[in-house]
Amino acid sequence: QTVQLARYVAQHFNELVFPFKRYQMQRVWRGERPQAGRFREFYQCDIDVINVDALPLHFDAEMPAVMWEILSSLPGMENEKIQIRVSNRKLWLGLLEDLKVRDTGEVLKIIDKLEKVGKKAAYVSLETVVDLPEIREKIFMLAETRCDSADNLAECLAQFGDVQSSVFREGCEELLFVMRNLAHLPQGAVVADLSIVRGLDYYTGTVYETVFVDDPAYGSICSGGRYDDLASGYINKSLPGVGISIGFSRLFARMLEKGKLPAMHKSPADILVVMPSDERRAVTAETAQTLRRRGFRVEMYHAGQKIKRQMEYASKKGIPYVWFPPFDEGGVHEVKNMGTGEQAQATPENWKKQP
Repeated sequence: QTVQLARYVAQHFNELVFPFKRYQMQRVWRGERPQAGRFREFYQCDIDVINVDALPLHFDAEMPAVMWEILSSLPGMENEKIQIRVSNRKLWLGLLEDLKVRDTGEVLKIIDKLEKVGKKAAYVSLETVVDLPEIREKIFMLAETRCDSADNLAECLAQFGDVQSSVFREGCEELLFVMRNLAHLPQGAVVADLSIVRGLDYYTGTVYETVFVDDPAYGSICSGGRYDDLASGYINKSLPGVGISIGFSRLFARMLEKGKLPAMHKSPADILVVMPSDERRAVTAETAQTLRRRGFRVEMYHAGQKIKRQMEYASKKGIPYVWFPPFDEGGVHEVKNMGTGEQAQATPENWKKQP
């Protein structure tokens, strides 16, 4: 949804207040072979910030912090270990520039698949692009850099002190800044993993991927990054942005597979209003309407059938309360708690669900 966002911001530039902060949840599509957790049609949940001319770097740290809070609070995620892996593409662009590697895009594609195919296969692929073994070793040295704190990262990056590229140095400073501003998260929640480059070329700096620690082969469930030039094709202005998204369908599929989602009722209704007889339909409808006005989700049974059958219907749908309107003129209302079996008199105007 990022490209569409860039077009929207360019189109409505004069109407928006910057920095423009947005979230969006909707269906999206991808053109690839479906597999476990990866569908051609799926739901994605995005957050982005776009500004004019310059976007403060602290937003690059805010994105994963927000996603950590969201993922940690979702039902079924209580005992899941998730890890947000952060990198910066400037490190790669600067290193490859310094090493005078011409086919930068191909090298990044190989590194992007490193975890999936393994180092041996990735090295074989790299041999077709980079001739000198010492350059290949330098590339893999960066790809295998992984640190769980800003201090450790600073030590690791010091090994690349011979790299003269200003782009590389800028990437170092940005990644260190982001890691320092994520230090408040639990140990291991965020790591600097320089094998993360993201396959999309519009990313220009910070990039993210999020995995299950105990199931890394499942792939990323949350990813994104900074894009400084994406809107330039739509408007003659600099509109840098940064964003991150959850693959909701992908996450949901795994939670469902692992049986980690809480059981849900087959019906969203709070109350089933029984229909004593077809002649009492008006009373039944009035009762249902009164309860709905008070905010309850109410289903009215469709026919004056045997009460046993109506009760079975409520039970099968998991509706927690069954309401009995007066069966005769001058009668009283009663409500039954299907969980406890308790039944008592009540009035539609002031009845409250039991805690």
